[in-house]
Amino acid sequence: MQINIRGVHLELTPSLKNYVQEKIGGLDKYLDGIIRADIDLIYDKSEKEGRQNIIKVTLVVPGNDIRTEEKSDEMYASIDLIEVKLQRLIKKYKTKRNPSRFKKQKEILRRLFGRGE
Repeated sequence: MQINIRGVHLELTPSLKNYVQEKIGGLDKYLDGIIRADIDLIYDKSEKEGRQNIIKVTLVVPGNDIRTEEKSDEMYASIDLIEVKLQRLIKKYKTKRNPSRFKKQKEILRRLFGRGE
């Protein structure tokens, strides 16, 4: 998997970059077909919401891409939160893309309507 990391209003330190690569790169064990991960680390100091660290991740996978974002006061906390969120979204993606879930439905329809359908 190719990982692209971009910092917006934020200096990407080597330790931060390594931490992101470790966390997001570990998602390969949940889904083999990840082509690329685009990650934006954003430091937002708007007056309304105060200072926030935002991470936006787009996983490019066959079919629909997986996108999510997370906000918190600490960048490392945002990265940890988004890792958990992405694990959940990958599980949901795999469930939707798995054609074997329809086997039972096809079996029931065959029994009800005969072999011809």
